[in-house]
Amino acid sequence: METPDEFQSHTIILFTDDENVAQHVEESMAAFSLNHDLRVCQSVMNLAEPSTMKALRQIDLFLIAYLGDDEQARQTLIDLQSVRRWKVVPTIVFLLPEQIELAHLFYSLGANSVLPYPLHFEQLSTMVSIMDTYWFDIVSLPSDTKSK
Repeated sequence: METPDEFQSHTIILFTDDENVAQHVEESMAAFSLNHDLRVCQSVMNLAEPSTMKALRQIDLFLIAYLGDDEQARQTLIDLQSVRRWKVVPTIVFLLPEQIELAHLFYSLGANSVLPYPLHFEQLSTMVSIMDTYWFDIVSLPSDTKSK
């Protein structure tokens, strides 16, 4: 029996150039038992490749984690916000504790949340809350035409 679309895993795109960051995020999310498909991209250009776009039916969350490189993180957020299809996808930016004063900049560029890295329970709770808000309040499920 096939699983209905509503119960499929959610696609999360992580922008980072650090394998350790990608591993940490994946392990942290696995600890929360989220039904997700985490894809790692080094840049928006990787995401925009036709082969990648064809494989990704829907993107549910963007994570930006260019730790220590606030310019790369800023440019990635600007690039995502410039594409109408991606602008509506919630975006979380991770910053090192010493970068956290840049949070206002990222919010002004369209980030839904800016969280300190490394991830701890509090940050994961915030991330799950953002995903819940988007997936359950914004994404509408198909109506049940059989019950009418």
